[in-house]
Amino acid sequence: MYRVIRRQRYERWCQKHGLNLAAALFEIETAYINLKIRSRPGALILFERDLVHFSYSWTDTLWAIFEPSIKVTIPIGEIAAFKRETLSTSWNAAFMDPESAFSIRTTGGDTHTLILQRDGNSFERALSTLLAN
Repeated sequence: MYRVIRRQRYERWCQKHGLNLAAALFEIETAYINLKIRSRPGALILFERDLVHFSYSWTDTLWAIFEPSIKVTIPIGEIAAFKRETLSTSWNAAFMDPESAFSIRTTGGDTHTLILQRDGNSFERALSTLLAN
């Protein structure tokens, strides 16, 4: 597992962007969103009302060279389904053998793939518990 940003820098970055880690039900500093050549590394944070993936810009980490920072917010009430996915061998190699991947389908019909470098079981438990309430 390769972290694209050091923990201290990540915590300062979250504070700068108004992401309250103390209120997070789950958080990880290295996660990717969607299966694309230009998939973006960023923070994945689960709050009581929203799931947020906020990608880093090239000024935050060289892993996002020349990329702007993009925030994707999925309201918990709009998550219709989520499940674990198995990545193909080529996607596994592209993401340097991530621990887990999940697809999230929204009530609006959008699908997002989240690729986690670690702690997939913790993420799955936290989101499952939140969706059950």
